[in-house]
Amino acid sequence: ELTMDRLLKTPARLGAVATTSITSLLWHNVKFNNPHEMWIDSYAKAVLEPFALANRSQFMAANEESLQEILRRNPSLSSDQFQVPNPLRPKTYIMGGTILAPVGLLATETSAVSLQMSPDYTGSPFYPKDSLVHYKGQDNREFLVGGGFVESFAFGGSAPSSAQGQMGGEAVEMEAPPTAFSLADAIGISSAAFASVLVNAGWLTSAASFVIGHEAEEYLPVKDVWPVTSNKFSTWRPALKYQLGDGAEVDNTGMMALLQRKVPKIVAVFGTNRELAEDIDFCDGNVLRLSLKNKVSNDLLDKFGYVAENPGEYLIYNQVFHSDDLAKLLCKFEKKRKSGEALVVQQDMEVLANSKWGIEGNWRVSVIFVYLNSCKRFTVNLPPETLQEVEKGRWGRFANWPHFKTSSQNSGKFTSYTPEQVNLLAAFGEYMIRSNTEMFMRFFQ
Repeated sequence: ELTMDRLLKTPARLGAVATTSITSLLWHNVKFNNPHEMWIDSYAKAVLEPFALANRSQFMAANEESLQEILRRNPSLSSDQFQVPNPLRPKTYIMGGTILAPVGLLATETSAVSLQMSPDYTGSPFYPKDSLVHYKGQDNREFLVGGGFVESFAFGGSAPSSAQGQMGGEAVEMEAPPTAFSLADAIGISSAAFASVLVNAGWLTSAASFVIGHEAEEYLPVKDVWPVTSNKFSTWRPALKYQLGDGAEVDNTGMMALLQRKVPKIVAVFGTNRELAEDIDFCDGNVLRLSLKNKVSNDLLDKFGYVAENPGEYLIYNQVFHSDDLAKLLCKFEKKRKSGEALVVQQDMEVLANSKWGIEGNWRVSVIFVYLNSCKRFTVNLPPETLQEVEKGRWGRFANWPHFKTSSQNSGKFTSYTPEQVNLLAAFGEYMIRSNTEMFMRFFQ
């Protein structure tokens, strides 16, 4: 049972990471490190160091076979310079980031593109809208961004020396990057939503500016990035120093990268901070005529052409499904909520072509949507003392349940949760899946 005594125990190793306060690490790195490296260094120490994975001098490789091939082509490297995923884990995974803009310029809805980082390859697979882009600022030139991938151990260096080499190939020669592109870099970039957080955490930004004179945008990770050229865009282009950010700035679900690859079955988990509004009947035939801003997670709405952006997001060109499919999905959510169930719903949909993301249309995908929302059947079955704490709302140990804030959830703690918060949320996540076991079993047959 989820008694308070049990919830107060130290969480399992991965959950325990979420109880680590990152404030002191950030403060140390603000004072002594390159500001662009501050978040990556701090996050690596907090999240990866407990698993001996925080070494930023090690490259990534997909597996032992790939590593041996890299070493064959690059005899100056050695196996101890690489991290390889556990072979018992899924062989393919993508860590999502965002390529924002060259340093000194600002991203736009069109020019901000997905940075997809994996142990094997890293890059952005398509040109947004198959075109050159502009950025906000004093530079009016057209830029080429995206177009393909480079092996991850070579990411972050200069462009290939020849125009032909920049178009890609099996064995393209280029200068080694000045530093390794490590797992810590990828994880740090994929979680670097902190720029807006820093602006809100005024005490930290002010302290940083006072100590070393840096502005908030100077804490964004920066890497040398160059496009993969093609017959359409064949001119050689140098690497530029780009600001990089959290993948949530262009897609907070990972669905878009999977649709680019025409994955036919997707489980999309929405760990949202937005409770499904209770003042709307989502089975009303006119629901799509209503304003859904702050009524449903914008991480879901944008996929159906309804955009309700927050500052720092670039979601306008994210529609991949018919708007009518949104009405059907929300009604299914509504029925689940009224029956007290977790919001876990399967829906088959036609995929629409999306030129910004290079997504092909006219095919169907099956998606299980897992939407974080309050759930009566879970809460009413909690032990009385635990239920009492949940029902205290903002004055109890589980304020904001189940939508714990990603920063400043607990007084005096920048990013950390308490053991009881981690354990209860983990238990709820498990409940959401186990209470829909048959659905998942059928889905993966």
